[in-house]
Amino acid sequence: MNMKTKIAILKPICIYALLSFMLLLKSGCTHEGHEQFALANESASLQYVVDPAYETGYSHFTDEDGANSQHNVEPIIPDIARSYFLSDCDDISYNSSCPIDLRADYIIEADDEPDIPIIFYDDESYMRFMGAVSGLMPFYQIIIAFERLPNGISSLPRDRVLDMFNELNAAFHFVLVHENPLIHIGYYDGDTRFVLDYERFSRADNNTMVPNRLNFNRRDWDGNAQIGTALITVTLSENIASIFDQNIAQGRNLIPSDFILASSDSNIPVVLGASYKDVHEIGDVLTLEYISVMMNFEVVGFFEPGVGFNSGVGALHRVEFDNAIIVPYFILDYEPVGDAETFQHAFHIGSLTSGLILISEGISEAGNELHEMYMQKVNEIAERHGLSDMYLFPTWPLGFIFD
Repeated sequence: MNMKTKIAILKPICIYALLSFMLLLKSGCTHEGHEQFALANESASLQYVVDPAYETGYSHFTDEDGANSQHNVEPIIPDIARSYFLSDCDDISYNSSCPIDLRADYIIEADDEPDIPIIFYDDESYMRFMGAVSGLMPFYQIIIAFERLPNGISSLPRDRVLDMFNELNAAFHFVLVHENPLIHIGYYDGDTRFVLDYERFSRADNNTMVPNRLNFNRRDWDGNAQIGTALITVTLSENIASIFDQNIAQGRNLIPSDFILASSDSNIPVVLGASYKDVHEIGDVLTLEYISVMMNFEVVGFFEPGVGFNSGVGALHRVEFDNAIIVPYFILDYEPVGDAETFQHAFHIGSLTSGLILISEGISEAGNELHEMYMQKVNEIAERHGLSDMYLFPTWPLGFIFD
């Protein structure tokens, strides 16, 4: 019989102090251990948030009444907050005046472990844990700070950011793993296994705050009321997607040509998890919203059951493909038309540089000195492209374990 370990990752940092450099509009803590944040684009009413893959994320949810915030965005389990909490923040101290539900307290449940709490109090305990995990590949994370753009996300210098992305790929083993959901527009009457967090929502009680992502009220880019459903999605860079070439049950995996999108009306190839085999066939086209634009996604393959990997803090976050849409992290090789596409391109291209850098020296060498060396290299690249002060570089490495 499986038992559960409650792993508490504790660090006495007040969220308000920690995120003082951002425009923090909303925060709260679910009883299942996830902080909820929304950050605002200061030049507009649009809000954007961070996602479970520890990168900047998005999703156009609105307040229930739909008023005042045409492009409001609700957080999608923003575990990137953990990266801020795990950053080197010596100048930020614990403030006991902060409400208890605004402190960085996390409970992660893991199966097949004794019922004993494991607590990371400091760098030493975390690094000791990471070093003991079999098969772990350590990565440093970099995060683009969209909120530092003085004129909003759409003003991102896309060409310079793309040049930085190319240099990051040349300088490091640089990977991208995002879990930002694609959005089904209109009433969704499909299998709820494919809906983001629906299982958590359906079993939540009155004391558990889990947003409903099935048929929620929202507004499109032009402010028109509509219904949307967030679908489980995993977006991968080519060097991660290729790891799963041997896990295809039918059709094919993503290939290099899938990672270039020539036009807005081109079909984007996707591979579906095993649970979708009874719902879709190869060649089916799904029309879904990606960031702020409706796009077509063509099914080119299905994964075998049980495919996935572990990632994140301590490699404790499980990414399962069974109920997911696997999307290539493509390059947009065309100019945007209109405000919605301009925002989409800026957000997408900016997120290309929010990724993970393999620590080739191994976890045993990943101390402060090595972190400083990697951070300096990233900062030098950013400076060459006129992007100084646009990136965050959390201290604690993240881990990957591939099945």
